[in-house]
Amino acid sequence: MFLFILRHVPKPKHMPRTGLFHRHNSNVSASRAHLFPSSNKTTGQHLQAFCNKHSLNLQTETILPSSIFEPAKLHSLNISHVPETGGALLYFHGGGYTYPAGPGHFKLSIRLARQLQCRQLYILQYSLLPKAKYPTQLAQAVESLRCLLNRFAPPQIAIGGDSAGGNMVLGLLAHLKSAHPDISPVEMISPLASAICISPRCSNDITAQSFTDNAGKDVIDAAGLSAFVEKWQPVSDHVWAAANRGGKAFWAEEDSAKAEKMLIIAGEDEVYLDDIRAFAKLVSIEAPDDLDETADRQFLVAPKSVHVQAVIDHARGVEDGFMTKALMNWAGKNQVEPASNGGPADLLAVHRSNL
Repeated sequence: MFLFILRHVPKPKHMPRTGLFHRHNSNVSASRAHLFPSSNKTTGQHLQAFCNKHSLNLQTETILPSSIFEPAKLHSLNISHVPETGGALLYFHGGGYTYPAGPGHFKLSIRLARQLQCRQLYILQYSLLPKAKYPTQLAQAVESLRCLLNRFAPPQIAIGGDSAGGNMVLGLLAHLKSAHPDISPVEMISPLASAICISPRCSNDITAQSFTDNAGKDVIDAAGLSAFVEKWQPVSDHVWAAANRGGKAFWAEEDSAKAEKMLIIAGEDEVYLDDIRAFAKLVSIEAPDDLDETADRQFLVAPKSVHVQAVIDHARGVEDGFMTKALMNWAGKNQVEPASNGGPADLLAVHRSNL
């Protein structure tokens, strides 16, 4: 998220459990603090505190994209109630490349990994603004995937992210299609299991009609996006920075289906809605009439939901919001491929033998 609209809004008498904190909570500043803890601490520090609280074992390693980009931390957790043959979810948290991850991201990504039947959850601690500008975060995301490909075959890997993290998912898919000139390409003989984009930022422009239609409804606004772009300094025509720059020819499924399955989910009341819908059309995915439908490649619009509603809900202890239910329903019906025998090494050996 980039900029929150901080204002007092009276609490309605009958409050549906959709987690719209700018409508349902008179103390918006407190809700924001729950979503994004102190930026004086890193994602790793917040994650370690979360793991200590919930008795989870956290593993951390340093990854090195190249000499021109900063190193990053890659954190991993074992997910309970998933077979040893389960795969991996690589998750990129949101926060406008400015804020570290918080409990909402951790709770949501753990649930998502379990629904996908991923035994391992990896959370990338990427470098933040204002120090680390484009394409630092993309380079770190690429390296994190490269790291996982040394442990899992592509059909066992799902990638996902919210907001800026969703932007990173799309940037990574674009890199797999056509490598960024400053970042080494990644070789894969088969597609990843799935790509999940929660309220992804698809454009660096603020001209879409939904910026006007949903102004005052959403937790982010045009001013916040403008400030973010100024800090991040993306190259204006780079598809790796703004997926909608790629055009339909670039994103044609037959040429660039680098993930076998794909979920794009947006909130009905978010300012990014039109940009997200435009990207869904680029990859030839239409929104169904029924939110319960679960096609392999799907675009869903969650009713009564704002930007990254599912993250906000989990930060506030709400686990049954519209966006969350749609997300988990899709994940449960589109699980990653398990290894046939003995764990991830089997599929990995097959993958390497074909390279």
